[in-house]
Amino acid sequence: MAPRVRPVKCRLPTLMRERGLEPHDVYANPRIDMTKQQFSSYYTGRQKMSLSTTKLFADFFGVPMDDIYTWKYE
Repeated sequence: MAPRVRPVKCRLPTLMRERGLEPHDVYANPRIDMTKQQFSSYYTGRQKMSLSTTKLFADFFGVPMDDIYTWKYE
């Protein structure tokens, strides 16, 4: 049986800090364009992103999709 993999922690705070970005710089960017509330739910980990949202952030930050979360193998 193949191991299960699940996202553990959102890395948006780390990616933003590395680039000197504030939340508004990300959620209000035309490439992201989401509400402050929705962004906050991802940023704090209250909600997991869909695959398409993960891809959106990965493209924005110029990283592979795997870098948006830390992962746990079970």
